[in-house]
Amino acid sequence: APTCDIPQEFKSWQWYYGENERTITVSNISEFIDESKCKVYDNGNEINFKYSSKDNTLVFKLEKGWHNVGVVLDDMAGNANNIQEKTNIHIGFFWLWVIIALVILLITIITVALIRNKRKKIRLEID
Repeated sequence: APTCDIPQEFKSWQWYYGENERTITVSNISEFIDESKCKVYDNGNEINFKYSSKDNTLVFKLEKGWHNVGVVLDDMAGNANNIQEKTNIHIGFFWLWVIIALVILLITIITVALIRNKRKKIRLEID
C-alpha cells in the first residue's frame, strides 16, 4: 500500500484562521497511484484533487466552514491506504468568536465577584 506524509497541521480539531480556502498537500507518496481509484472525501462527498506523479503529491482544497476529511490512496497494483479521517476541521472565524465570548464571560464573572466582595466588606464594616 502507498505510504505518504500528511501535513503536521492537518489534524482533527484543527482551526485555520481566516476566510480563505486552504490547500492541503499530501506529500512523499511512495508509489504511483491510480487516480481513478483514489478518493478525497469532505463531509462524505467526493471532492476534486490534483495528483502529481512528478512531485509525488496529492493536493486538494477546503473552503470556509466545517470539514471531516478522508483520503484513500490506491496504487496501480490495487493496494489501498485509507488515511484516518480528520474530523472537525474549521476554516473561518468561529473559534475566534468563541474565544472572545469566553474572555468576555470571564471578565464579567470576575467583575461581579469583585463588586460583591467589595459590597460585602463595606456591609461588614458598617455593622
